[in-house]
Amino acid sequence: MTMLVQQTISLLAALPAFRPISSERRAMVAQSLQVTAIKKQTPFVLTYPPATYYLLPLTPNLTLHRTSNVTFGMRLPQGVLWPVTLQPNEQVQIRCVTEGQLGILSTRAMVELLQLSPRVRQALMQSICLSESHISSELEQYTCNDLSGRVARLLLDLEQSASSNIIHYVHVQLAALLNAQRESVSVIIGRFRRAGWITTSYGRIKIDDHNALLRLANHY
Repeated sequence: MTMLVQQTISLLAALPAFRPISSERRAMVAQSLQVTAIKKQTPFVLTYPPATYYLLPLTPNLTLHRTSNVTFGMRLPQGVLWPVTLQPNEQVQIRCVTEGQLGILSTRAMVELLQLSPRVRQALMQSICLSESHISSELEQYTCNDLSGRVARLLLDLEQSASSNIIHYVHVQLAALLNAQRESVSVIIGRFRRAGWITTSYGRIKIDDHNALLRLANHY
């Protein structure tokens, strides 16, 4: 559980919903959040501006006693909304924070939030899984592009060191020189061939567009 919490915290910074809002916006929210008659067991009215609010099951700074139904909402990343309704005369302890304030919670406070609220933890993990999938996709694309540049550079170097303009290498040999998967190198070689940059036959590669390969090699 501790490892799960720590992994969750380490990924929170990547979630757009947890980017802190400006200090001016936080100050405006704080000024707009008004509580009257805060004494325990005394009915009061809570008003707040249109914004995203979270109910955190942390050490409370207010003991609230309500005389009418009031519904709050915890809006989490990816649009997940968990409504929290207080029944008439129900006394509860909550702590209201804005989205920006949630973004600057301490590690200890975030650990308490994840441990004490299974619904929040579930929503956060769903969001993190989506974010991790997106990051993995971008990393895979970057790795593929980077390998394309390395293949282009290798072909140019091999041609320069060869006695002719024909490179006598098969895909598995190229992959070994690049410490890459043969299948990945074959895909890239096929892409170069379809683009008209190279001409290939078994064990033979001829570069037809040096400038295109050079641009790719210099880009990554």
